[in-house]
Amino acid sequence: MRLTSRLPGREKLQCTLHGETPFAHPWKADHRSARRGQRGSGTPVTLHAAFFEAYFSNFNEGTEFEIGEAEDIIFGGRIHNDRPADAHDIRGTFDIVSSREEMAKTPKKFEELLGLLKQRHALMLGGRSETMPGEFKSKSNRAGVTTFVRPDEVIGTLEKGFEIYSRLDTPFDRAVFMMFMIAVVHPFSDGNGRSARIMMNAELAVANESRIIIPTIYRSNCLEGLSLMSTHGDPDTLIRTLDFGQRYVHSFHWSNLDQTMDVLKKTNAFLRPEEGDRNGIRLRLPRAVDFARDNDENDGGGGASGGVGRPQSDVRPDRLDPERKDG
Repeated sequence: MRLTSRLPGREKLQCTLHGETPFAHPWKADHRSARRGQRGSGTPVTLHAAFFEAYFSNFNEGTEFEIGEAEDIIFGGRIHNDRPADAHDIRGTFDIVSSREEMAKTPKKFEELLGLLKQRHALMLGGRSETMPGEFKSKSNRAGVTTFVRPDEVIGTLEKGFEIYSRLDTPFDRAVFMMFMIAVVHPFSDGNGRSARIMMNAELAVANESRIIIPTIYRSNCLEGLSLMSTHGDPDTLIRTLDFGQRYVHSFHWSNLDQTMDVLKKTNAFLRPEEGDRNGIRLRLPRAVDFARDNDENDGGGGASGGVGRPQSDVRPDRLDPERKDG
């Protein structure tokens, strides 16, 4: 994978849509992607990267499992009798993000956007019939004081948003806007955040760029960026947040599950946002020394938090083929 440079002072991306839609504010970026600038290259996405992409995406939406439980579900095919729907959620997400074929699909036409959204939602939430898997919402939804787009305006709003998306010409720009568009429209009754991140990472995967993962400690940063963009038309925080998320993923080797777990802890990925805020701890990029074996003194502090426990399992995902091409 590669990581494309985004340089300050480049031509501004000005895409303005007038009217009463979530995109009424100008969409602008003070640092757009340089098409050919490469910051480096990495290994192809492995099953381990896909595992943590699915794990964090679900954990941040309230589908919380211990790491060991998640391993058993994804790599061992074990469905918990007391939480079958939750288990299906994380397995369904993994099946999508681990499939090179699926993540190579991006919309060229508006109808393809609708089809991809519905198809992926049906795969992800197929274990929850009450969420209408693969169907857009029939009732309005809200989060806190935010009311999302009305059901009868979902398709029209997405169509207007797709016009903006179609004018963007770099993978990162398309990824950021796609994520914002799905998150702010909230086209489904459930699973909107996960759908937004899948669509975002497909834009990066098809261009062979590093994907974006939002670890637990970083969730509030992303929400703040979305809020500032949707309410004040200021995309800078969202762009910086997702840019860091991509650089974070690019900094990992992903080839060894145990090593990856160790470095995630050291960089505080599993810490809950409120605990990080209380103790002044932030997500940080891995350092070379973090990848050294048995280097406990380099723990980033507070990295081992809720959801990290790994009971011993006979399932060893690091024995699986990291170059597997299907989901």
